Amino acid sequence: YGRLVATDELSEEAQRRLMLCLARSGDRVEALRQYERLRGVLRKDLDAEPESETTALFDRLRRAERV
Repeated sequence: YGRLVATDELSEEAQRRLMLCLARSGDRVEALRQYERLRGVLRKDLDAEPESETTALFDRLRRAERV
């Protein structure tokens, strides 16, 4: 998913899957950072916010819930 995100930063599906992979491999902090990068790109390029599904995943990661 990292390569896909590098090619298309606006693909929220790929971003979510990357966040999940990072979290499940034990790198929750990097998954949280990935969300912040996505949020910045969406704001800058589209003046938009992440989808509710992406935000819900971020919230679960932030609370250190199992994903």
